[in-house]
Amino acid sequence: MPVTGFEIKRRHPVADGQEFGDAGAYEEIVGTLKFAIDPEHPANERITDVKLAPRNADGLVEFESDLTIVAPVDPSRGNNRMLLDVVNRGNRVSVPMFNLGERPVYGGVHPADPNDPVDPGNGFLMRHGYSVISCGWQNDLPPFDGLIGMHSPDATNPDGSPITGRIWTQLQRGEDVSSMMLSDRDHRAYEAVDMDEPGATLTVRDMPDLPSETIPRDKWRFGRIDDNGEYVSDPGYVSLEGGFEKGRLYQVAYTTTGARVLGLGFAALRDCTSWIKHGDSQVDNPLAGHIEHAFSYGISQTGRLMRTFIYDDLNQDEEGREALDGIISNVAGGMRGGAVELAPCETIDTPCIANAEIVLEAEILPTGWTRPEGRFGEFTRLMGGLHWNPLVRVKAISVRPDPVYYALHMPWENIWPSMPVYEAAVRRVLKEAGVFVTAVNVTPGGCCHWHAIIAVKPLPGDGKNAIMAALSVADMKHVVIVDE
Repeated sequence: MPVTGFEIKRRHPVADGQEFGDAGAYEEIVGTLKFAIDPEHPANERITDVKLAPRNADGLVEFESDLTIVAPVDPSRGNNRMLLDVVNRGNRVSVPMFNLGERPVYGGVHPADPNDPVDPGNGFLMRHGYSVISCGWQNDLPPFDGLIGMHSPDATNPDGSPITGRIWTQLQRGEDVSSMMLSDRDHRAYEAVDMDEPGATLTVRDMPDLPSETIPRDKWRFGRIDDNGEYVSDPGYVSLEGGFEKGRLYQVAYTTTGARVLGLGFAALRDCTSWIKHGDSQVDNPLAGHIEHAFSYGISQTGRLMRTFIYDDLNQDEEGREALDGIISNVAGGMRGGAVELAPCETIDTPCIANAEIVLEAEILPTGWTRPEGRFGEFTRLMGGLHWNPLVRVKAISVRPDPVYYALHMPWENIWPSMPVYEAAVRRVLKEAGVFVTAVNVTPGGCCHWHAIIAVKPLPGDGKNAIMAALSVADMKHVVIVDE
């Protein structure tokens, strides 16, 4: 088995030992899971550059992942199912999403305590007996304590030396800044090998399909500007004379060293799941013999990750077993972790996605061709203003044979599965308010997401109390009270 050990660092009760129905009390186990996979095994052949990673004396590639297990103290009281929490940029997503629990934020001005226990929220997953496994799969996370990541070697040349080559990255900020990190959202950057590299280039454009402008090399340099306005030599940053302007697209090409084997993250998720399902206590498995089925939950970035995981047939472990029995891929979009095939448009010199169901080609009419739009409800839960926006003239419409017409309604369809969770939340607050409820129906609608229709016994004051209680639920827009 690719899992070679589990080093437990912390073990503490969830919610101070609170009982969650038949599953009883839960505990949180935090540690490091160690792997050693065979780079020549067919189960790993789809992992890019795994054969270029350093090997141990047995010819295996070693790496490790941060791991958190939230499970019943007595595993026999669980439902024999695990939910693989595919963390998003190192942050847990499953318990905050399913249980409406607090999602801690690490890093920044007021970071959460990385040793704080998980917030069980309304206890939904616990009451149903699930074990939740959060396994790190990214090896380029920001250096913030509390994030769940992977620690793995870089690919190397045949002689073991680091791989050096040219890299290109695009940077954009929502405000004017004097310098930018050579990565997004504080992730670990590919650092410049030569701070004075003459062949490095920096370009800027206002839209992805507009021509770029090359910025003279003597107007920018690698490094950052500190809070005092002083230059600091730092190969992970780039700074520009006069600063970078908000909204503009900057592209920098330069030489770096180190080639991360990012695909090891797929192996980490797969083999962690197989270890939980099939591993015995000899490999320090605290759930040995108590998990029969495994499901995963990924949202946005991690939803796409799991779609790619299935598409690339990485669910089968080195012993030929299927790791996951199912996945929930939330707001993942239609793209995977690979190149997108493009095709030329009919009327404009811009490529489009080749397998798009429908392509609209249009031009924005010049200033003066405007019409008022609004007022619309905004995500701030306030009414927006009246805006004069330009008109667009459609020049061509292309469709695939028998295209799928997809309508995106507000709120987005991806939140519809949350309706039962919101119904449970409404029932909970009404119970706490002392309102006797006979029925609750929660439906989506509007930018603020939810409406609730609540049937109550007609007791004096309960209508008002029910409205006030239900509106305390996050993202609740309208509440209608009716007699039972």
